[in-house]
Amino acid sequence: MNEGFHRDILAKKKEKHKEVTPVVNHLLKDGETRYGLVIGIQDYANDQLNLRYAANDAQSIYELMVDDQCGMFEREHVRLLLNNDATKQNIWRALSKLKRKVTHSDTVWIYYAGHAA
Repeated sequence: MNEGFHRDILAKKKEKHKEVTPVVNHLLKDGETRYGLVIGIQDYANDQLNLRYAANDAQSIYELMVDDQCGMFEREHVRLLLNNDATKQNIWRALSKLKRKVTHSDTVWIYYAGHAA
């Protein structure tokens, strides 16, 4: 195959990619907003309780939720709390903020990776 052929294929792929609009715009009902809270705790005061992948799993879920191509949440509507940021106080603040913002037509998705409390 020649170099020009490959260049044309790459140009078409780039152009096609530009035309894709975020999934969230196609799937929301009128008046609906989707909110998310993603929490991952793997580092604990007692080292014997530490987990290996909880924060990474939460980070991956967050990135999937807000991904332009397959996510269904707008980045500014999803809060990510990992390890030291996932304090009791910060979790309660995030939940309180959701309670103030969310209406009856909205969707809230909460993901938690860590030990049960």
